[in-house]
Amino acid sequence: MNDDVIIQSEQYNVKKYRNIIFVVSAVLVVVGLLLYAMNFRNCRYGKFYSAASILGTIMEPFFYPNGFLIDLGVLLFVIMAIIGWWLSSYQLVVTDKRIYGKTSWGKRVDLPVDSISAISSSTLKGIAISTASGRIVFKCIKNRDAIYETVNGLLFSRQKSNGNVEVPDANKDSLDELTKLKKLLDNDVITQEEFDIKKKQILGL
Repeated sequence: MNDDVIIQSEQYNVKKYRNIIFVVSAVLVVVGLLLYAMNFRNCRYGKFYSAASILGTIMEPFFYPNGFLIDLGVLLFVIMAIIGWWLSSYQLVVTDKRIYGKTSWGKRVDLPVDSISAISSSTLKGIAISTASGRIVFKCIKNRDAIYETVNGLLFSRQKSNGNVEVPDANKDSLDELTKLKKLLDNDVITQEEFDIKKKQILGL
């Protein structure tokens, strides 16, 4: 589809926090295993296990009296892996004709502007886009307010062109100016920094 990108989402660096939790989890598990090894050597030296108890032997570190460190480390690792995958999958791109990207768990969406009935903010710095078929939510967007204003401007422009509502010319002017700025950025006439500064001025941020 031949359309011009106006703005796209800037996601939070979830990977950085996820990696920190992973390191903490690994440390907890290692410390827990070392404590278990010391306990095993001191208290269970010379004990023989039958083949039927192999599974019990493997799982024993998770349930011995001080095994909460291992349990906590594994639990943190699993929870952070799920949350990190969930939050890092979001992506949102706004063009003059459509909105597309990825929602939770990387599910792809492509919404023509004409199919959008409303836009609203959501929890976790999210944006909710309503259509006739339902409500789609994008989470963890750093520039949520700028995207909200851009999409709102597109909806107002569409309503005005359809003759449904009287809209101040400022909304259309802002959208036109953003489109022109994006073209200048794509053609390397202005830098990304200059684009961001001018975009904030236009959107009043």
